[in-house]
Amino acid sequence: MVKSQASLSSPVFGDTIEKLGVFRRIKEKRNTMIWNQSVEASRWSHKLNLLAIWPAFT
Repeated sequence: MVKSQASLSSPVFGDTIEKLGVFRRIKEKRNTMIWNQSVEASRWSHKLNLLAIWPAFT
């Protein structure tokens, strides 16, 4: 009885672990996307700052 319950629950457990792994990957992807966006934003703000300062040099 106990053995059959364990064997029945193990595939579900494995499936749950797989789903958690997928969620983790999605989360990591989202984090890197957010990070890339912030890096791009900082680059653009830097370029805009240079453009704003540029007339002072000319």
